[in-house]
Amino acid sequence: GVLGLDAAAAPLVLARCRGDRQPWLPLDWLQADATATGLASASLDGATMAYGLRNLPDPAAALQELRRLLRPGARAAVLDFRHIEAQLSWDEGLRQRFQQLYLRQVVVPAARFSGLEAQYAYLERSLERFPSADRLCALAQQAGFRAVHHRPLAAGLMGLLELEA
Repeated sequence: GVLGLDAAAAPLVLARCRGDRQPWLPLDWLQADATATGLASASLDGATMAYGLRNLPDPAAALQELRRLLRPGARAAVLDFRHIEAQLSWDEGLRQRFQQLYLRQVVVPAARFSGLEAQYAYLERSLERFPSADRLCALAQQAGFRAVHHRPLAAGLMGLLELEA
């Protein structure tokens, strides 16, 4: 089966309703902290996280918990916006400015139009404290992942952290 996890109850209610429309897919839902799930060690065959690691107060602890949950050889993928360090190069500085413009002029106004501005207005601030790709890879290695790779996506505005336990 598939287990969906979130710290907040409201997204799980919505997910449960959507999942009920797909009875062919066995889904379970758990409200838990991603840094201390309470699940058994080595109990998962794989895991994905999308736009969540950046929202956690301690990404390192979340990666450690993810590693603890995965069976040896299991894989995980963590998708998120990418923290872009403008000081690295002209190209990165241009990407950072484009990302800011995209968030401010496209994402947040579109969310406002849908009545969800508050849910998206924090994105830019959340990226300021989110670790860089190199730092994320280092945190994943420290957490005990055997293989770690970060792949830039969407012209470097997002990234996929690929992990093997």
